[in-house]
Amino acid sequence: MDSSAQAYFNSRGIPHDLIVTQGRAHIGGLQYRRLSTPADFAPYQSVVYWGDFLTNPLWGQRDYLTRRSTHGSPSTVEEWLTLYLRLKQFNPHQRIIVAGGCALGGNAHCNSPVIREAYQQFLLDADALILRDPGSVEEVKSIQPHATPRLGFDCAALLGTPERHRKSPIRYFVYAFQRTLSPNDAERVVRETELLTGMKGIEVGWLRNRWPRKFFHIRLAAQLALIARAQFCITDIYHLNICAMGRGTPAICIADPLGPVTSTLNESKKHLLYNMLRLPQHLIIWNSDWDKSLSAAIDALQLDAPSPPAWARSFLSQKQCLLHQLDQIFVTPARSG
Repeated sequence: MDSSAQAYFNSRGIPHDLIVTQGRAHIGGLQYRRLSTPADFAPYQSVVYWGDFLTNPLWGQRDYLTRRSTHGSPSTVEEWLTLYLRLKQFNPHQRIIVAGGCALGGNAHCNSPVIREAYQQFLLDADALILRDPGSVEEVKSIQPHATPRLGFDCAALLGTPERHRKSPIRYFVYAFQRTLSPNDAERVVRETELLTGMKGIEVGWLRNRWPRKFFHIRLAAQLALIARAQFCITDIYHLNICAMGRGTPAICIADPLGPVTSTLNESKKHLLYNMLRLPQHLIIWNSDWDKSLSAAIDALQLDAPSPPAWARSFLSQKQCLLHQLDQIFVTPARSG
């Protein structure tokens, strides 16, 4: 996700720093500044919360607390509130921008008056709220009717283009499962896919990182190269779907039926993604008829279509929508001023 921020701002010639308030100062080739107080942020004209759940109370009260601050002490909800929701109160000059954020589950986790008030005020004070899915837009409008969220797309889409890359002469598909399916169910899906297509499946260890973090970019580049030359990808991992399509490889996604959003690793975001792309036929709802859905999804891929297939046109349209929203904020003011 942070690689897409670097790629976007570099492509627009915009000076920027990558910031963390927890953890390490570098991952692979990415270098971060470690900030821990509102005063640390004061020199910046704009603060961009890039992607995912960063300003969502669901993340702030759960995921954020599992990590340590830049000082090494356990993170707290108060720290998250200060650095993610209240920063403009300390630095009124700053533009506060949410880019590709996800608000799913946020309202249900405003479980104290303090958090609810801080979240409502943040949504009102933010200079731009570009959200990645329609569900997030509706969540924001329901808790802060005076907010003006805009529909964008997931920032990870900015890392690639859906034009078809050169495919391997040896036809294969790639797969990775670690969110919805059990290992046994994943094995059944791979074997059935191989039977239906006559292709060999190759596993992408997307979430099974055994490499040191300093080699992150080397590992990622190797995985993306493997994905780019595959005929298609099948996975239950949200961001792998986006990264595959960004490399010109169609993706079949497996998800559980819709249910309450209780964590950042929820199924709703997969449903929303494929509805946005107008590709419900590429989404397999895991149930007793999964094999029939799999056969239909493979047929819908149109692997040998001579012109750009529907999924690629739809993906590019959503990516361009996000770029347009970002450029209105970061590029147009600079040109007119």
